[in-house]
Amino acid sequence: MKTIVVGLNGSEEAARALHWSACLAEQSHGCVVAVRAVSRIGIWELAALQVNPDPVVRGFEEQLRGPWTAPLRELGVEYTTRLERGVVADALVRVADREDADLLVIGARHRDPAHGTTTRRLLKRTRCPLVVIPNAE
Repeated sequence: MKTIVVGLNGSEEAARALHWSACLAEQSHGCVVAVRAVSRIGIWELAALQVNPDPVVRGFEEQLRGPWTAPLRELGVEYTTRLERGVVADALVRVADREDADLLVIGARHRDPAHGTTTRRLLKRTRCPLVVIPNAE
């Protein structure tokens, strides 16, 4: 695996997906692209409430560069981070296409990963293999 794109959002499920991706990248001498998608609607809602969304977006960027990607640094895995705006599935597919990814990885919130909206959208849209790390429950 040369390039693995993994979706992050601060959840336990995303952390498991990152750990799995990091181990695979370490074994295959690949790199990980850690992606956080920020909903445009969420940004618009903050703006409508007259709340400046910039600190929220900066917070996501800091988490991407900090605690969310710590396992990659601990394993010495090469990685980059991307903060993308838009629907999660669309953002992940955009990055995977742009990076010519060999694999796209997400964590599942539901016991049955097929129930997730993001998973269903990715299955329809992605051109590269998709790995869904199941919920631990």
